Amino acid sequence: VLYLVGLRSFVSVVEVVGGVFIGLEALLIVLICFKARKKGALDASRFGTMNFWMAAVPVVLFFTAATVYSLVNIIF
Repeated sequence: VLYLVGLRSFVSVVEVVGGVFIGLEALLIVLICFKARKKGALDASRFGTMNFWMAAVPVVLFFTAATVYSLVNIIF
């Protein structure tokens, strides 16, 4: 599909897949952790997640910015 869109180089296809899907994976991991904490399935004292948002917000911001950067590189 990416080849049909116009990416003719294997390196550019790998860049797109890495930039977009690794960013989405990181966001999904944060959401899964949030949902597990909300349901009580993740014990905060046992796993050291007392300050979950102090770690989650920078991760989400970083990977969102990386995903947007990768998409902008594709378009322009």
